[in-house]
Amino acid sequence: MSEQTTQEFYLKLSKLFEKIIALIRVALEKGAQGKMGIFTVCDVLAEVRKTTLNMVAGKDASFENLLEDYSPEKLNKTLH
Repeated sequence: MSEQTTQEFYLKLSKLFEKIIALIRVALEKGAQGKMGIFTVCDVLAEVRKTTLNMVAGKDASFENLLEDYSPEKLNKTLH
């Protein structure tokens, strides 16, 4: 990776940093208030991680609709 490419990467990542922190805070605060269970908090954090890794890999990913599109019912496949 060239120095210019590295600088561009970190500049792009720093712009996303505020959104990442906000999403993590929302998940943790709602979980702490008892509005979400621990599994839902973990699911939201996993979505943030997956989206971040896709962005780093250069894939088409965005935080714009992460919470609007998020549905724990789609992810919860346990039978209890």
